[in-house]
Amino acid sequence: MGHSNREISHQKMSSIKEQCLRLMLWLTTQGLSLAVISAVQSKLETGRGSSGSSEMDSALVRYFFTGILEIVRPPFSLAFVRALGGLMMKGPFVDALQSKHFEHSKRGQIVQLIDLFEAAATGDVQKIASWEEDESLLSMLKSTYCSSSNNNK
Repeated sequence: MGHSNREISHQKMSSIKEQCLRLMLWLTTQGLSLAVISAVQSKLETGRGSSGSSEMDSALVRYFFTGILEIVRPPFSLAFVRALGGLMMKGPFVDALQSKHFEHSKRGQIVQLIDLFEAAATGDVQKIASWEEDESLLSMLKSTYCSSSNNNK
């Protein structure tokens, strides 16, 4: 076959990781989006700095987020906006979603998603006491993903 055992092992591991992410995306469709986002965030935090097979690389982050863009639809709860918005501000997500490997058409979807996040957050403004934190998150998301210079990386 011409492949080393290490390469095959890497290919198999990548395939297994993608399968796990597909399962997590399916769980998102079953009402477990907050649990899935929390699990991905935990994986990013525990995988940092390790060289083992538990690491979530940029390709997997892009794969997961592309799936999220295809699945999620408004109306969004404030808890969802905070969870996914917070995840989008994590370094590995920022790097992966702003890389040249992330489809340009998907970048426009991120901008639309952030607009929907803002609508969800501002719709709940009278009900919440922590609007300043939400406003700060939305501002960071906009400056990170919505400026034209960021969309051309």
